[in-house]
Amino acid sequence: MWTKKKSRLGIWAGVCLCVASATAGAASWNAYSYINTPVMTAGTMMQQISQQITEGSDGALTVRMHFGGSLPIQATNITQSVSQGGTIKLADDGFPYGNVPIAGILNLPMLLTDEKEFETAVDVMRAALDAAFDQRGIKILAIYHYPQQVAWSSKKLTSFADLKGAKMRVTSPQQAAFVQAFGGTPVTIGTPEVAPALQRGVVDGVFTASSGGARTWQDLLDYTYRLGPNYFASFILVNKRAFAGLDPKVQQTVTDIAQKNAVWATRQMKDEEQTLTDQMKADGMTVTTADAAAVEEGVAKLSPYWEQWASEQGPETQALLAKVRSAIGK
Repeated sequence: MWTKKKSRLGIWAGVCLCVASATAGAASWNAYSYINTPVMTAGTMMQQISQQITEGSDGALTVRMHFGGSLPIQATNITQSVSQGGTIKLADDGFPYGNVPIAGILNLPMLLTDEKEFETAVDVMRAALDAAFDQRGIKILAIYHYPQQVAWSSKKLTSFADLKGAKMRVTSPQQAAFVQAFGGTPVTIGTPEVAPALQRGVVDGVFTASSGGARTWQDLLDYTYRLGPNYFASFILVNKRAFAGLDPKVQQTVTDIAQKNAVWATRQMKDEEQTLTDQMKADGMTVTTADAAAVEEGVAKLSPYWEQWASEQGPETQALLAKVRSAIGK
C-alpha cells in the first residue's frame, strides 16, 4: 500500500544512493614538486594548480600538494614515481633526464642561448617528448621554463676562467659537461639539499636564475656571472591511468589549469628576473654581465659535446638534435 511515509523513505533512499555514488566516484590525488617552498614561483604555481583543480572539479577530484622533501621521493625519481602512480599522480618534474634521456637536448650546454631558440626547440621536440613519456605511462600536461640558468657562487666568479677548480651544483649531465669543460667539478644534489651544501662548502656555487633558486639562496651567494649553460625546462606530469579514470570534463579542467599556470609561471619568472637581479646587486651581490665574445667562446667550446652526447643516446636522439639545430640555425 502506497503511503506518504513510504514515499518519503523512497526519496531519501534515492538521495543517499546518489550521494554515496558521487562520493565513491571522487578521486583524491597527491601532487609533488622538486621545489621545497611556495616562495619560489614554481612552488606557487603547483600550489595554485592543486587548489584550482580541487575547486574547479565540482568534488570529482581533490589534489593535495606536497613540496620537495616532504615525501621520501628524490627529485631525480619524480618521473618514476608518477609512472608507478602509487604515492603521487601529479607532479612538477625538473629532472626527468635519467628516465627520458631525449629531453636532455633542451639542456645541452650553450645550444639554446636565448628564449626564442629555447621555445623553438620545444616546439620541434614536443611530439617526441610526448611519445617518450607516454611509453612510461605518463602524460605531459604542460611544459614551462625558467630564465637562462646563469652561474652563481660564494667565491669570486666574474668569467668562465673562475669556474676552474669550482665545485658547482648541476641539475643534469649536460650541465656537468659544461662545468668540466671549464675545469670545474660538477656535484649533483636535489633542490632541498642545496642550501645546506652551500653552507657546508660541499658546493661553491649553482646554476639558476634570479627568479629561481637564487631568490632562496642569495644569502649564501656573493657573485653571479650572467651566462650559463642552458634554460631549465620543467614538466607538469600526470599518471596516464589515473588521468584516464577521470570524467572527460574533469580531464579538460586539469589540462586547462596546468597549461594556464605553466604560461603564468614562465611569464612571471621572466618579468621578475631583471628586477630581482638589480635588487640583489643593490644588496651587495657582485653582478657581471657576459659579452658576446664570451657567448661565442662557450658555443665553440661546447658544440663538439652536443654531437658526442647525441651519438651516445642513439639514432633517434641524433635525428631530433639535427632537427633542432636546423630550426635554430646552429
